[in-house]
Amino acid sequence: MRVSVPDLDGVDTPAAGVVVTFLPYDRDRILADLEEQAEPRPHTEELDSLFRLFRTPYAAYVRASERARTTQRLRDSLLAVRGADDAEVRALADSATRIDHELATTRAALDAVRDSVGPVIARLRDDSRQWEDTTYREFRRLARNAGRGFFARPFADTTNAGGWSSIRLVGRTWWVTARALDPIDPNSEWYWNVPLGRDTLYLDSRTGRHRPRY
Repeated sequence: MRVSVPDLDGVDTPAAGVVVTFLPYDRDRILADLEEQAEPRPHTEELDSLFRLFRTPYAAYVRASERARTTQRLRDSLLAVRGADDAEVRALADSATRIDHELATTRAALDAVRDSVGPVIARLRDDSRQWEDTTYREFRRLARNAGRGFFARPFADTTNAGGWSSIRLVGRTWWVTARALDPIDPNSEWYWNVPLGRDTLYLDSRTGRHRPRY
């Protein structure tokens, strides 16, 4: 099993530290059945709108932070072998100054948006989580029933630095579920819930769903 998520440039990149769970049932089917019996999740449109307001300044700050780290690492490496008077080192120092200014600007913009919409998002999320507590309260019982009689129980593993997870499974059909944060949008995540039909499975942007974190 390998988990990859799009990086800052949209390229699928191995994700470390992602918990991958192997279930003897389809959890999404159970959740969908419970949702059909409930009122719709509250505040989704309001949260989607607030998430959009937050997404752009957050992504700008993350990209500026990465440019600052990359420039500093390159400058330190060249400084160690060429010295402070080297032309390329001085150019990198000038670039670092400009990027630091950009970093401060994007951080200020992010802080302003966070102060403005953060408390509202938190309040609406509280209502959403209360809805989940009510809607999904029977989930554990139904999940136990779904896995009963197959001599199987859930297993979990965590991806390593290369995004790999490995576990030995036998018997019936297994479902693999995992979630990973979007690196440029803290209010979104990548989610997978797929049947394990072969020895090696790739959880990436092609097999997963990009969804809001209500």
